Amino acid sequence: MRYLHFEIFCVLVLSVLQFSCQKKDSPLIALSEEFPPLNYTYKDSVLGCSTEIVRELFKRTNIQGKISIIKWIDAYDEAKKRPNTVIFSIARTHEREKLFNWIGQITVAESNVFASKRNAGINIESYKDIARYKTSLIKGSYVSDFFRDKGIDINDEQYANSPIELVNKIMSGEAELIILNKLVFNYTVRNLGYYLSDFKEVLRIPELDKKYYVAISKNSDPDIVEKLQTAYKTLEKENFIESALSKYLNTN
Repeated sequence: MRYLHFEIFCVLVLSVLQFSCQKKDSPLIALSEEFPPLNYTYKDSVLGCSTEIVRELFKRTNIQGKISIIKWIDAYDEAKKRPNTVIFSIARTHEREKLFNWIGQITVAESNVFASKRNAGINIESYKDIARYKTSLIKGSYVSDFFRDKGIDINDEQYANSPIELVNKIMSGEAELIILNKLVFNYTVRNLGYYLSDFKEVLRIPELDKKYYVAISKNSDPDIVEKLQTAYKTLEKENFIESALSKYLNTN
């Protein structure tokens, strides 16, 4: 019996050591989505104001990290379970509060409901009315969480993986309404060669106004978390955050 207890003790110790090593040995990665002008790809390069902030954080802390743009739902799932995984630009919500370590705020933005001006039959007075229309939004986003919590179902086929998909859905007639960050919507419409005058904003939902952050997975190395948070405060004092935002946002 004594030998059995010792054997169990050894297994537990090895498990703890293995978990500890996994946390320390996990290389730092940063994940995001196509969400211009905050973060996006252009000719195999990852650009955007948020991307510049993350790169500068890595530089200031002497941390080696790879930045990748993937589908939002994949980035979000990976950041929830993988140690040392930075995720940006992520809306800070009550539901997500305890899932991540929050490094620093990037910007505040609103997400609104848009329709094509060709569709004159749209009549919407509150978020509850979107259930009457073919509505498309980003899969796995906090916007989708909002409507799920309100008991409003969105057809799986209506979900999109990027702002480009959303805008193209409404222009092709696949969707009657789309819900998207207004800043990102304006940028995407123009870069796809459409005109803002082709669309109309049919509803603003104040509950969807959120602060966007750089965050890192909850089970990350505490030293890395502290270094990133400290470096972020320094960037704020030096007005680096404001300068990065102005570089991209003032063009809209």
